[in-house]
Amino acid sequence: MTSTLIHIVSAPTPEPEPLELAMALAAFDLPVTLLFSGAGVLWLKQDLKALFEGGKAPSRIIKALPMYDCEELYVCETSLARFGLQDNKPAFVAPVSAEAARDLVVASQHCLRF
Repeated sequence: MTSTLIHIVSAPTPEPEPLELAMALAAFDLPVTLLFSGAGVLWLKQDLKALFEGGKAPSRIIKALPMYDCEELYVCETSLARFGLQDNKPAFVAPVSAEAARDLVVASQHCLRF
C-alpha cells in the first residue's frame, strides 16, 4: 500500500482543500499523514473559524480527522514556536523536529504540498 503525505506550508485559505483531501483518502482506507510547517501551522489554531460566511471551519475538520482513521498528524516544532501556537493546537497533533519533518517527506511515496 502506498503512503501519502499532505504537507501544509501555507496559511489557511477560504476553502480547506488539504484537510478535505486527507479525509477523502482516509475514507477510502488509503493511509495519509499530515505535516504542518511554516505558515501552515496556522491551520491548527483551535479557534479557527470559517474564513467566509457559510464556509467550513478548519478547526472542526481537524478535530474530525481521527474519526476517519487519519491519526498521523505532525507539526514542525520550530514553526509552532515561531507562530506561538504551542498551547493552541489539538493535543493529538504531534510536534516533531525539523529533521524528523524532513524524514517524513523523504519516507513518503507521494507528497502533496499545499
